[in-house]
Amino acid sequence: MTRLFLALTLPEYEAAALWRNREGMRVTSPRLRWIEASQFHITLLFFGDTESSDVPLICEAMDRGADLFPPPVLETNGPGQFPSKGQPRVIVEHLKDVSGLTGKGGLSSLHHFLYSALSPRIALEKRKFKPHITLARVSRGAGMLAFPSPVETIERGQTLHPVDLVLYESILRPEGAVYNPLYTRRLEG
Repeated sequence: MTRLFLALTLPEYEAAALWRNREGMRVTSPRLRWIEASQFHITLLFFGDTESSDVPLICEAMDRGADLFPPPVLETNGPGQFPSKGQPRVIVEHLKDVSGLTGKGGLSSLHHFLYSALSPRIALEKRKFKPHITLARVSRGAGMLAFPSPVETIERGQTLHPVDLVLYESILRPEGAVYNPLYTRRLEG
């Protein structure tokens, strides 16, 4: 069994710009475990522990999706937290799809296609899809944070152009998860 998830990755320069744009948050909340820009991604589907025999089915759905869907155009829509009320577990950058849906395309359409293709054959997480990038994880002993009050004034609207659909293996370690790419397809629809 391997812990897997399917995500879109950001071009390196866009991830670096998002990292720089959120520097003020890192300075004001140093107790959080901040995710490095190289690890930024937009999770489309979380599989959890998955049989290796399911990997070809996932790759086949990725191939079909990559042939059908163009890269979405996204904008940052401000930081937030999950859960949305109470003590956060993660700090996120919310995303807004500005692809200008033209019949096919868009982040939600890609998510729906992949979910529909795989859910009859593989157990998938059943959370509502909320496009985001995880920026930081909150340690259990961090106590209450001064978040989100300073966050409400942070600039929104950085444009993002994720083009690679990646199947990742997630290896959990005490210092944080490590994500190993297993299969990558560029969106070409």
